[in-house]
Amino acid sequence: MAFEIVHNVEKGVRQLLGAPTDVADWASEVQGRPRPLFEAHPTLRDVYARFLADLPDAYEMADDWWARCVGAQLDLGLDSAAALQAAYEKRVAGPASLPLVVWFIRSSWLAADRANRALPPEDRVPPEHVLLGWLVDAGLDEYVRLLTCMPYWPIGLDADGNWC
Repeated sequence: MAFEIVHNVEKGVRQLLGAPTDVADWASEVQGRPRPLFEAHPTLRDVYARFLADLPDAYEMADDWWARCVGAQLDLGLDSAAALQAAYEKRVAGPASLPLVVWFIRSSWLAADRANRALPPEDRVPPEHVLLGWLVDAGLDEYVRLLTCMPYWPIGLDADGNWC
């Protein structure tokens, strides 16, 4: 079952792919440049493969959980459009609000960052591109829909400028 969304996916892709540079001017220097999956270092292709292997489970859990969230609003007597809107008002990232999804995206981001830091600068690919850009490139639209429910990446920077 594909969940309903209230956001513009293309806008979400642009926002998420550009967001890290909003908080880290050094991101392109440290994290590399976007490139197609087939041009990426095998280490980063492995990170993506592990991410992609686990993404269907995260998606299914998010989809099931979100159906229950919207269903709870329907049970209150709201029509389907109002129930969907009410569910998003309670959880701004919609189905991506599920804590397991937040943890999964965060863990995958940090895995891409660790892989990048072990590679020479010319082989690095920004984590946002590993997690989202390659999904877009592959036409994995349902997964892109899930990630773009997030208005921001669930990561931050520590005092030393490292993703955390």
